[in-house]
Amino acid sequence: MGIFGQLLLVGLCLAHEVDPQKAQMAINVSGKVTSSSDGLGIPAVSILVKGTSTGTVADLDGNYTIDLSDENGILVFSSLGYATQEIAVNGRAVIDVVMEEDMQGLDEVVVVGYGTQSTRHLSSSVSRVNADDFADLPVAQFAQKLQGKVSGVQIAQTTGTPGGGVDIRIRGAASITAGNDPLFVVDGNPIVGGISNINPNEIESISVLKDASATALYGSRAANGVVLIETKKAVAGETRVDYNAYSGIQQVPQRGRPDMMNAREFATWKKEIAEFRGQTVHPDYENPNEYGEGTDWYDAITQLAPMQDHSLSISTGTETFSTTATAGYLNQDGVILGSGYERFSLRVNTDFRPHEKLNIGFNVAPTYSQNTNTGVDGVGSVVNETLQTSPLAPLRNPDGSLTLTATSPGMFPTPNYARTLRDRVVDNSDTRILANMFAEYQIANGLFIKTSGNIDKGDSRNFTFNGTTTGTRGVGLYDIPFSSLNQSTYLSWVNENILNYQVDVKGHSFDAIIGFTTQKFQQDYSTINASNYPDDKVQTIGAAGTVTASSDVQEWSLLSYLARLNYNYQGKYLLSASIRRDGSSRFGAENRWGNFPSVSVGWILSEEDFMPEIEAVTFLKLRTSYGIAGNFNIGNYTHIPTISTANYVFGNDIAAGRRVDNLADQEIGWESNKQFNIGVDLNLLNDRIDFTYNYYHKTTSDLLFNVRVPQASGFSNIQTNIGELQFWGHEFSVGSSNIQKKDFTWTTDFNISFDRNQVMSMGTRTSELITGPGSGLIGGSHITTEGQPIGMLYGMIHEGVYNNQEEFDNSPKHSTSQVGTAKFRDVNGDEVITVDDATIIGNPHPDFIFGMTNRIQYRDFDFSVTLSGTYGNDVLRGSEQTLTNLDGVFNVLSNVKDRWRSPEEPGSGRYGSLAAGTTYLERDWWGSQMLYDASHLYINNITLGYRFSLHDKSFFRNLRVYGSVQNAHVFTDYPGANPQVSQSQASTGLGIDGGSYPVPRTYTLGVNIGF
Repeated sequence: MGIFGQLLLVGLCLAHEVDPQKAQMAINVSGKVTSSSDGLGIPAVSILVKGTSTGTVADLDGNYTIDLSDENGILVFSSLGYATQEIAVNGRAVIDVVMEEDMQGLDEVVVVGYGTQSTRHLSSSVSRVNADDFADLPVAQFAQKLQGKVSGVQIAQTTGTPGGGVDIRIRGAASITAGNDPLFVVDGNPIVGGISNINPNEIESISVLKDASATALYGSRAANGVVLIETKKAVAGETRVDYNAYSGIQQVPQRGRPDMMNAREFATWKKEIAEFRGQTVHPDYENPNEYGEGTDWYDAITQLAPMQDHSLSISTGTETFSTTATAGYLNQDGVILGSGYERFSLRVNTDFRPHEKLNIGFNVAPTYSQNTNTGVDGVGSVVNETLQTSPLAPLRNPDGSLTLTATSPGMFPTPNYARTLRDRVVDNSDTRILANMFAEYQIANGLFIKTSGNIDKGDSRNFTFNGTTTGTRGVGLYDIPFSSLNQSTYLSWVNENILNYQVDVKGHSFDAIIGFTTQKFQQDYSTINASNYPDDKVQTIGAAGTVTASSDVQEWSLLSYLARLNYNYQGKYLLSASIRRDGSSRFGAENRWGNFPSVSVGWILSEEDFMPEIEAVTFLKLRTSYGIAGNFNIGNYTHIPTISTANYVFGNDIAAGRRVDNLADQEIGWESNKQFNIGVDLNLLNDRIDFTYNYYHKTTSDLLFNVRVPQASGFSNIQTNIGELQFWGHEFSVGSSNIQKKDFTWTTDFNISFDRNQVMSMGTRTSELITGPGSGLIGGSHITTEGQPIGMLYGMIHEGVYNNQEEFDNSPKHSTSQVGTAKFRDVNGDEVITVDDATIIGNPHPDFIFGMTNRIQYRDFDFSVTLSGTYGNDVLRGSEQTLTNLDGVFNVLSNVKDRWRSPEEPGSGRYGSLAAGTTYLERDWWGSQMLYDASHLYINNITLGYRFSLHDKSFFRNLRVYGSVQNAHVFTDYPGANPQVSQSQASTGLGIDGGSYPVPRTYTLGVNIGF
């Protein structure tokens, strides 16, 4: 049965144990709940029998009735906006309750930059998600758990690679060259090493800072928003042990699986190619009907994959000392052969208060992870190359062993990828330590000083060995083994010193901070490539006959001064102002320092006497803000000329020397992001409905961009600050308590966001940038140009095929065009089809994004469904460049059968003629025939749980079991497996599907146990 099953069995037994000594007389209790302020009944008050799941809800007049099995039980009365009360029954049949208003009930504490603030007094745009909101989602990264839960935040699972594949974009954040990722801050520590190896079970809450008023205190790093992560801390006076675990199976969904030609269809196609081109048909293809389905290579490299996650947390606390330790283990096999991810994590958070005025804390979180993921995404990926393999090639030999090669006559040499994925050695490991220590001292009433030291240290080692039983398309099997070893280590340390003063004077409340911080980052990176191994047996670098190596060092530092004032008068007039001054080593001496100010104001109208008394309105706040943040992600040393080695000839001799690699701009600085925000917070019907709206407008100026310079300088371009982008959008979120009954509750959270962006200037008269994977003479898949959104999809407009000679004669054409070949639009009107006819063909940015979560509680059962989606975004299915290739060197999609054969059999118009030498345009140029609408609705998660009712003597404090389905289904017209796919995360390269790792559907069973 195992320890997991034994614990569950013990829990079930203890949960239902009956103690006859505790048997008491049942009683029915009724009464009315009223407000202390006006004496009126309070509707929808929750009444629970303490220690049980038995409860009821007061009616619209505040009346209630409830049955208790114990006349000496305790009733707990709670309602948002009122102080919770516990009342002993003591045999009474009637209990009337007067509840005191408690504005703290509306004052959920939210972590903001360098402190906390109540939601009531918040005048900037901040969203908060608690750990309880995503506790049951069986994913490796916390970012995946945020999908669909925060307005204005687009989280796309672009790949199903174990342990990775999440893109986070706040308010459509975009830059041409300086990155789009938000800044992540864990327990006050701004991290630099990514988020994929942070254990989600350690997290207590997540705050997303969206407008510049909220982010400006992070200065030159905050243009793309800030994500603040707070980890779990102990509660004074309590000792708790919590064990959470789940085990699941991952599978590749049927929807979106590529429909490739089977063996019979492929042989028929190859025969028709030869006949159409007047070539001799190869004997293997002369009798297609002798073949059946053949080998399904997609099925051959995919598998059912188990995953499991365990987390054990122990916390204890007193008034002077508290500590929480969380240990985690995640093991996730990949649904593609040879891929997998394993993570060991530990976090210890400790607070010590040796004196009432002194608090000392130490947090340390080491993690160790391993993965075997490589070469599984993007154009040329293992997934895409495997699909091109001949279905006539067998997967296994007669003895059951895997074949070494998988090719057919007239095709490129190809290995058996099912064997390559098994035999290739991939050993990637990462070790990381996040740690911080702080000391806070109360100098006087309301005056505190805090100093902290933070460390983010990481080491990675990535080793790959390719032996003679592995290979790649075009090469077949490797004749000589080779390997690569990449190693890097980095250290980032941060010191922060903050003085905080809080005071209330006759209705005036002040909360001010002032401080300075400093940060230093250093990374060492080395690469070793080894080849000419004598055989596959010894795989160490030292066994190779040829070894080459390279190394690199990257460093940067940051010094900052900051100040903020939060003020409110009578709790209803709100003001917040801040400024940060950053100095960075990444920028030129003439522009090294930058100032990042912000201001926000708020007004709680519902507190005003002149407001008409509207019983339905519980809370109403207006707020607006303006601020400036920056983006310093431009790499290092761009402001100074870099030098590399070079050889020079003197007479007949060669001498080693140095050369200057680039021009440098001594005035280069950060991108500046100016943002305006206006918002409304509204609560209705005694807080049963809460509504939030935000409108934002931001301008990114001083874009970091490569500008062409005269060739006489000896260089082609220089990186400098030039150009401007604009962003604007609307965000709506609604939370509602739909039903509140005795045994049944139902709540819904919904959000929708509309984000737009436009390139205002690129600083040059050419005013366009073509980027992304090259495609024939077009040179790229995306174009960024003035007056359009950044990174629009770029290519030829496909208009079918030249169906007959008359149409061919009367249409613009390319020099290689013939009757039956692909027909493209003559955009520039010169009557010739050339690269100059390439134009915008699609938009990778959605018109809107949305998410919704429904939670239902019925007695001891709970049920939740989470949805997310986008509308209006396009994807270029780049894998079709090979999967619809008419050259006959690959297997292709089954619908290629519906191609042009003759004027009488024109086919669907999507695929052209098989004539030799005519497939160049259709194969290599990006075109609208590869463009698809990627609008979608994902059912991200469905969870059903049961919580056992426990008596006072139970061994467990809490016991819950649940079943869950992750990525249950996607509704979309996109024919590929994943409409969220994007080969590149750069703003200038979104929306390319190059044959990505499939996102699996995961079925899990889990348990939450509290001792």
